[in-house]
Amino acid sequence: MAFLKDHRVENLTIFPATAFAEMALEAGVQLFEGRPFIIEDFEIRKPLILPDPPSGLLLELTYEPGARTFAIQSRLEQGVAWSVHVVGSLRGERTDSAFAASAWDVPKEDGLEPVGLGEFYGHMGDLGLRYGEEFRPIRELSAGAGRSAGKVSLSDGIAHRAGEYQLHPVLFDGALQIFSAGAATVEGRKARLKLPVRFARILFLRSPGASSLVRTGVQELSDEFVEGKLWLYDGAGKPCVLVDGFRAISVAGARRSGALGGGRDILYHVSWERTPASSPPSVQEPVPLSRLQDVAEEALEQVIATRGRAKLQASMAACDDLAAAQLALGLREMVSQAGSSGLLTASSLAVAEAMRPIFERLLASLAQRGLLEKNATGYRLTPSFHNEADSAWETLRSFISKHSGHLTEGLLCAANCSELGAILRGEKEAVQILFAGAGRICWINSTVTGYSPAIGWRQLRVRCRKTPAISPRAADCASWRLGLARVD
Repeated sequence: MAFLKDHRVENLTIFPATAFAEMALEAGVQLFEGRPFIIEDFEIRKPLILPDPPSGLLLELTYEPGARTFAIQSRLEQGVAWSVHVVGSLRGERTDSAFAASAWDVPKEDGLEPVGLGEFYGHMGDLGLRYGEEFRPIRELSAGAGRSAGKVSLSDGIAHRAGEYQLHPVLFDGALQIFSAGAATVEGRKARLKLPVRFARILFLRSPGASSLVRTGVQELSDEFVEGKLWLYDGAGKPCVLVDGFRAISVAGARRSGALGGGRDILYHVSWERTPASSPPSVQEPVPLSRLQDVAEEALEQVIATRGRAKLQASMAACDDLAAAQLALGLREMVSQAGSSGLLTASSLAVAEAMRPIFERLLASLAQRGLLEKNATGYRLTPSFHNEADSAWETLRSFISKHSGHLTEGLLCAANCSELGAILRGEKEAVQILFAGAGRICWINSTVTGYSPAIGWRQLRVRCRKTPAISPRAADCASWRLGLARVD
């Protein structure tokens, strides 16, 4: 990171919201390796007030892969404590969204009227935002009835650096300025200064470069906040960035003309580098695998003793029946969507390559129950299959009525099987949980294929003999998962 200059609110130098967003976008591009992704629940928890001059500051973005969340925090170079400024989440996005298929278009019936740039920036100055020349990227602007459209471009002085950013903060800020022009048509000239605090959803497809076509619309408005949506396209009209749920709130007590003083030019650069962990990981004494086996077996026996072996076996058998019925219903829906002639194959149902082994095991399990009939090229549905699918919801009601202690499992089974097509086609990330294997909740793997606690335990023993020693924490987790997830 280099330097910031003259981005001031009430005589304080403030790090711009669009620069925080650029950090998250850059992190997303690196994380998802150029694939489309979404930033969700981007919230500015605390403004970053910069020292004067703005130097000697460390700014860091951290990402938690398990929860898919990130945080942006800062501390002074000589300081100790970190301050969290922004939180949010990152996830991959399929490319067949409606926005990805759209093209730049502003319908004539929108009723937008041209807005003079001098008039607009004069209005923003009255609110207390006196933009410097570099931070006046709007080249064309029209607005009306809470909507607006226009074109933003970087100046010649900074356009050559556009390739260093996924969405240059000046360009993004220009898009927010266009949104402000639309908001001004419904707010009135007595509106108070509003500053960004949240982006509910940012879908990133590609970088617009040094210029962007922008369309915006206000969705909610009050004296205290304004919320809306922005669409950004590149110069060729291709979709680049969709911002949904942008919110800005009124700044209490903000002064009008002359409040800020000075311009709003920003000069800075964000560079990325890997940094080593501040402290080495703690070393824990390994636990013998025999101890893991003893703890897991003890947990297993405690569950069986508490619930009763016969009752557990009856519940597991009922789980098998429930899963078979729900799978039949989900599979029939897949066949209907694919327009299949009745011969089930991974290709005819567009099953993702990585999911095909699981798909074959599912069909083999259903064939063992007489629901499918295997031939040389695939599987065909039997009359029993349709009977099973037709009774799926009645089977669920019966299961819940007779095994109320397993309500969560029954509902989870039904919910997952209702998404069977999306899971097998690789469209839903729930697949990572559903088919994770030993020690995880895996309905299709542990009920339809008829895994018993004894089989699961034997498999764990085999895996343990092939696994290096693990920490006490890992041993506790393994025994808990085996005792509850596998047996229940």
